[in-house]
Amino acid sequence: MNLSITEDSKRHIGLSLVFEAYSIIDDGISKAILKEEAKGKRLACAKGCFNCCKTHKDIPLYPHELTGIYWYVLEILSPPLIEILKFQLLTYKKGKACPFLIDGLCSIHPMRPAACRLFNVFNRRCHEGEDPYYTRIEDVLSPPRQYLQRAFLKVLPFYIKGDIDKNLVEEFIRSQAMVLQSFEWKSLGIRIK
Repeated sequence: MNLSITEDSKRHIGLSLVFEAYSIIDDGISKAILKEEAKGKRLACAKGCFNCCKTHKDIPLYPHELTGIYWYVLEILSPPLIEILKFQLLTYKKGKACPFLIDGLCSIHPMRPAACRLFNVFNRRCHEGEDPYYTRIEDVLSPPRQYLQRAFLKVLPFYIKGDIDKNLVEEFIRSQAMVLQSFEWKSLGIRIK
């Protein structure tokens, strides 16, 4: 599903900024993957692979991304996923696997956080419980930083009005991060009708 601005999504402050930022990141990741594949590497991540959703316990989540997740869950998801997700959010325990993982798939895939978009592994699939960032860093994509910086610049108006030194934007946005697995997801579960 491609995210695009609709009349419905225009009423959500900052949502278009999130869409544009994700588009920038996705473009950068696609180019970085092609570059690695040209060197003979093979992307190991594929639909149905969800090891990182279970093993990573410190996925950064930014307030602008939270806005997108709330919008997607409350206005886009439909039965039966929404009922399953509601139960998972209401019973979620901090520090566990990603609460959006349902039957081995990301229920919010089009609105998954930048950290999830950026984490790509090459050559072989991860073993159960493996975090390749620690076991084989050479197989983990090192995404082009300029795309993340451009994405942060794109969402800056979500946080502040006016000017800020462009050299400080990334540091400022990163200072807003929280940990996905530590967020109180019950608050979203309660809002699901």
